[in-house]
Parts: sequence; C-alpha cells; structure tokens
Amino acid sequence: MFGHCQSSCTPLKKGCSIGIPGVKSSGSVGFFVRSTVSPSEKGFLTAAHVALRKDDMKRSNDGNLDGTHHIIHPSLEDSDINTIIGTVRRGVCKNIGPEETGIDAALVTFDNPTSGDEIDVPIVTDQDLPFHDKNIDILVTKRGRTSGDTTGILKSASHYPCIVPRTQYQGVYFNFRSCYFIEDYGGKQFFEGGDSGSAVFLKNGDKPLGIGFAYDLGGTYVCRISEILREFNVTIYKENV
Repeated sequence: MFGHCQSSCTPLKKGCSIGIPGVKSSGSVGFFVRSTVSPSEKGFLTAAHVALRKDDMKRSNDGNLDGTHHIIHPSLEDSDINTIIGTVRRGVCKNIGPEETGIDAALVTFDNPTSGDEIDVPIVTDQDLPFHDKNIDILVTKRGRTSGDTTGILKSASHYPCIVPRTQYQGVYFNFRSCYFIEDYGGKQFFEGGDSGSAVFLKNGDKPLGIGFAYDLGGTYVCRISEILREFNVTIYKENV
C-alpha cells in the first residue's frame, strides 16, 4: 500500500505515509538505502523537513544535523497507530559542496532491518539527461503519499540545472541552489502536500534522479540524488527478487 496508509504496510514501500511522533504532519518514504560503511545498516531517504522538528530545522542553517528521534508509519495525519519504524540518523537542509548544491534530505535507519539479497541501483548521470536537445522531453516519475504515481517533465535553462527556490518551512526560510525543476505533465499536478521525500526517477530506465521537496509556480523542486548519497555515505538498493 502507499498513499494515505491506514495501517502499517508490510513491507514498507516507496510513497508510504510517514511522520514524527506527536506531530500532525506527513511526508513520503523515498529511496531505500544501505550504508557503504556498514552494509547491514539499512533504511530510507526522505525530506529533512519531514523528519526534523522545528528546532532542528532552525539549527540546520548552521550545519548538518545528527538526529536521534523516531519516525512513524503511517503519519498522524493518516492514522492513530503511531508505529515506530526507524530512527533519524542524519539530516541536511542547506547548500553543500563546491557547487553549493541544495539538499533537503534525511536518512532514516530501520530499527530492525531485514536481511535479504539486494542489488545496488545505478543513479542518473549527465549522459542520461539530454538537456542540449530541445526536441526531447525528459520524463520523470514519482510515487508520493498524497498524489500517488505521477509523471512530469524535467526542465533546465542550461545543461546543468540552476534553480533557486526560496522555501519556507515552519517559519524558517531556506535557499536551495542547483535543484532540478519538474513541470507538471498531462494535466495532472506532479507533486502535492504530503509528497515531500518522494523518490523521483527517470521514466526511461528508472534511474534515481532525486528527492522531491517543494512545489511552486507550476512545478516541483528536486534535490540531486548524487549529492545526497555522497553526503550520507549510502547507496540505493532494491531486493533481488
């Protein structure tokens, strides 16, 4: 199940509803990941503003966060079950690296990870994104808690995305540089409230592109997965079934 989950989904899936204990808010499960340092440590990515409380969001302007609080599934907006499924280990809500890339992402690790046969998933590279060809629409997909499965068009004014959204979370403003911008497609809105944290893929090839975190002016902002994986020292995996 995904979307407005009424009970704890087994297994958890991309797009499932998540939240913070005691806080009536919601977001979405993103990519499933495992540590490159300790491969048995597994979890998932979501947006930092989904996983972090207000005080942590304020402090994130000054540096990375090492969160220690829990994440529940479903969120309190969708259920009163309040089942704890993991712990926030890292959270980043700022611009990082030499290119000042905007990141709004959190790493949640499972308290009781399952063992299984998983394979690493290759992510998007520059060669996968033909921004130079104006005759090609680069289609992307995502699955979110609110809007479910949607398709959008990846846009860029140049070869490298350089969108600068100014976004307010709980009264705190953030500037995020070098984000991808996704236009709505086919008359359906790509992203809605509660979809934050959603995993965004290229439609052709299913390669991970980034984490959706904000919607404005007819489009969705997505932070780049390459920077998130590097920052958290994780890799995306899927079960080899």
